[in-house]
Amino acid sequence: MQDGKETLEECLIEAGFWSEWDGHFTPEECALSIVLERLHQRLGRGILLLFYGPAPGHKEHEARLVWRGQQQMLASGESIADALCNAALALTGFLKKYPEFARPSGASLETT
Repeated sequence: MQDGKETLEECLIEAGFWSEWDGHFTPEECALSIVLERLHQRLGRGILLLFYGPAPGHKEHEARLVWRGQQQMLASGESIADALCNAALALTGFLKKYPEFARPSGASLETT
């Protein structure tokens, strides 16, 4: 969240992963599944988004992009929900930097 002034919901709306028509965002299963589906819609073919629980000695969950035997951490969070929301917020910047990972027609899908 930028400068701590926007709520998570506002950031997800700005990033295109949530809309006012979806209702109030809460980090519960239904809302998270919508964000996850929209995140997958932006990824190119053969790009997987995997979540890892905290490894021994680590406190955070990780969201990683995996492709052709390679992987890169996209985001992390104290819970799977946090990692998913942080991954959604990080994805836009990642796809701008690496457009080859974006779905050709899906990088700007609408949330309505």
